[in-house]
Amino acid sequence: KETETLASELSKSYTAPTKLNDSALRKFAGQTNTPSLQKCLLRGIAFHHAGLDASDRRIVEEAFTSGSLFCLCATSTLAMGVNLPAFLVVIKGTSAYRGAANGHQDIDMGTLLQMVGRAGRPGFDKSGTAVIMTDSLSKTRYENISQGLKVVESHLLESNNLTECLNNEISQGVITCAEEAVDWIKHSLLFHRIQSNPLYYGLSGRGNDNIHSFLLAKCADSITELSKIRAILEQDDGTFSPDAASHIMSRNFIDFETMKSIVKLPHDCGPLQLLHMLSRCEKIQTPVRRAEKKELNEAYKLVKYKFEGPQSKIRIQTPEQKAFVLLQSSIGKHHFRDASLRREMSNILDGAFRILAAVEEYARVGSRNGQVAVQGWLMRRSLYSSLWGEKDGVLNQINGISHEMTKKLTNNGIKTFADAMNSSSEEIVDALNVTPSFASGVRTASAKILQRTLKLSACTKPNEAGGLDLHIKVERKVKGGDTGGDRIVYYSLLVYTDRPGGLLHYCEDLASDAEMIVSCPPKFGRAYIRLLGNIVGIDEKVAVDGNDSIEKSSFKLSPAAARASSSAPKTKKPAPKAKPPSPRKRLFNSHQSSVSKVSDLRLHKRGRINKNTSKDEDCIVVDSDSDTENPHSLNKGQQQKTKSQTLVTPSPHPSRRQTQQQQQQTNNTPAPLYNSSRSSSQQRNAVASGRTKSSHFAANTSSKSRAVRNTTSSWFQQKKQQKTSQSS
Repeated sequence: KETETLASELSKSYTAPTKLNDSALRKFAGQTNTPSLQKCLLRGIAFHHAGLDASDRRIVEEAFTSGSLFCLCATSTLAMGVNLPAFLVVIKGTSAYRGAANGHQDIDMGTLLQMVGRAGRPGFDKSGTAVIMTDSLSKTRYENISQGLKVVESHLLESNNLTECLNNEISQGVITCAEEAVDWIKHSLLFHRIQSNPLYYGLSGRGNDNIHSFLLAKCADSITELSKIRAILEQDDGTFSPDAASHIMSRNFIDFETMKSIVKLPHDCGPLQLLHMLSRCEKIQTPVRRAEKKELNEAYKLVKYKFEGPQSKIRIQTPEQKAFVLLQSSIGKHHFRDASLRREMSNILDGAFRILAAVEEYARVGSRNGQVAVQGWLMRRSLYSSLWGEKDGVLNQINGISHEMTKKLTNNGIKTFADAMNSSSEEIVDALNVTPSFASGVRTASAKILQRTLKLSACTKPNEAGGLDLHIKVERKVKGGDTGGDRIVYYSLLVYTDRPGGLLHYCEDLASDAEMIVSCPPKFGRAYIRLLGNIVGIDEKVAVDGNDSIEKSSFKLSPAAARASSSAPKTKKPAPKAKPPSPRKRLFNSHQSSVSKVSDLRLHKRGRINKNTSKDEDCIVVDSDSDTENPHSLNKGQQQKTKSQTLVTPSPHPSRRQTQQQQQQTNNTPAPLYNSSRSSSQQRNAVASGRTKSSHFAANTSSKSRAVRNTTSSWFQQKKQQKTSQSS
């Protein structure tokens, strides 16, 4: 944004007529769709930065190379990647903003010298001019740099540079002990500079013995760090040899901190733990710029895996969070409007492929953790195919089919390769609106894939030693399918148990029938046989139970919760405290004495319906708390012990009312209270005379509550009439 603002201000303030070719400027301005760039190009000025589209950057570079532009405002990326020399180079400031986590930092010397080196056009100028604008405190420093007076010091002792360099030599067999490591350093720039400027490297004396002891201690520390991650094997005589981690670290160009994270991966890790490990690698991280935070927060809402904590409060602010979002956005095919984010996402993928290859290789030959090898393999395939799994659709792996076309096919019931092969060309044409030849090509490609797919079967059999052997059989699903000698489909076979270091067998580039016998360990809970294809949607998996308990993964919870549950001591949970009574219950208990002579007319909400204890079809038996005449007169213990069953009769149908009254008179049984067949005067008399023995209510589905309110109000009216008559 600063380069755009500067170019815009220069174009506004420049009023002198230009001698450049106006037609060429109009031509370049017409090729871009960015309004601010068009206005600047018409005045002979342009800007160049990472946020521009690739097409706009090409237009600006071509215009500057042809001589149509007389001023170009650019960032340091122009000096590092594109050779565009100029007569005058002005460096406006020697510090740059590196994100919220780092703030403003000085531009490193290499980048600064690259920008200064752009001054002077070979073949056009005999000399060039470079202007460095900086503060007064740094003036002397940059003067020495421009004049070549700055002494170059070694950075071998900084960070983990010495550890990584020694590991490369140990992996090749050049260094086998600490003394050989010191001899190797004596042929480097560090040894020559430490003799001339020992204070810069933290050494007080200049003697050879002091320098030798200092370097020997530094090498011993690096060797110890390599030994902690099992990259080297130390012997009793002081020598050491490289292990699997050393070769993997050197072969895949993995830095020490990343290799340490790979070694610490748990044996039962999942895709979430693998994503967190990748996003913590500094080599693939980029600073978070202010202008891209909004897009990153929008993309975070769409990714599959989330950070812990309240999701509404999470904001993308650190390079680790940015890498976490970009990795998942690449799999989900999320489109960023910012061109710099798209380019950084592509760069992150290149680093992630290299790290995941190291994860898979170390799991196979180092830690022997089969689950880690499987997850590394699947994550690498997801980044390559932009698919998490078969549920996301598989047909976009065919050339010419995009994610949008895959969604259209899914909506029309064509989800797998088998669906595409069995569908007619007309169905595919109707779903995608393509030509019949393209639809025929989709069916042909699906058929070729299915002809080369394999199926898996396995079982356990006892061996002569008393243990178990896994008998594994891999065969082609389509018998007699013509492969044609190509490598459209190939598999990797992994056999492992649920225990740490349980990888039993690994085989790659499997494309034909095979049978094998794999010996199992003495004790294991479950063995997994995974047949992983290079194409999503053709995998096979078989699980075989062993002779021991199955070890459950600790990462079914979140990573933080799993760590807390594994580290915390297992103690017996205390009994839950009794809840205090609710305000309604306290009010009920406090007024028991004041209403002791009044019948309880409320419905008991705690009643339990028992439908099978009554023989009468018109009755439902409800277990109430009491059947006494006055439940409030009982004490608490009696109320808990007393239980009875109260018959609650629903309102009968009008046609059955007369029959019911006759039966009641014949059997000499009182009619239920609040029966709709009784008059309101009879109900009032029943309440006033106190003939009720318990709170029986008619379960009328439409007017139950209204009946209770009407009866209660009638009782109060009766009391009021009595008081009025007495006073008169």
